[in-house]
Amino acid sequence: MQAIHASPASAPAEHVADHGRTVVSQLQRSEVFREYQNAFETTTGLPLALRAAGSFNFPLHGSKRANPFCALMAGTNKTCAACLQLQQQVEDSATTEAKTMKCFAGLNESAVPVRVGENVIGHLQTGQVLLQAPTESGFKAIKRQLAADAPAAEVQKIRAAYFGTRVVTRTQFESVVRLLSIFAQHLA
Repeated sequence: MQAIHASPASAPAEHVADHGRTVVSQLQRSEVFREYQNAFETTTGLPLALRAAGSFNFPLHGSKRANPFCALMAGTNKTCAACLQLQQQVEDSATTEAKTMKCFAGLNESAVPVRVGENVIGHLQTGQVLLQAPTESGFKAIKRQLAADAPAAEVQKIRAAYFGTRVVTRTQFESVVRLLSIFAQHLA
């Protein structure tokens, strides 16, 4: 992989953002990231994405380890908007260290900043997990987010996916996020 240099501090913000997207794109294609992503996903069973700072999309969409429940939620306007807002909040808060936030459905998402110099150029992201077993009351909260006219078959599919969501302990998840923090330092 070629050497990556930080943009000068005096560079316009737009130039720094463009440079960051270019660097993240190079990192996404790098052998070291792809090998780490494969090892991480195989070992933890969790998805891992690297995305450029300021990306406004679902970072784990398309991952072979993406949570089926989250994929279903991304398919409806109301829940899609809530998911995108959470992604933006977790990214905005993860500027100096890893941050974890819980979505309306109780799933946890984490972002770890990848920095070049003083600039956050991207985030390693994982999550879509529960830190405690899913509950009926949790599913009732999800149903309130769904459109009132959602077909019963779709609600049952969402229910099955919610109750099939991966559950890890808080300690396990914190350790996973710590691994990503260490890797982010190496990427920088």
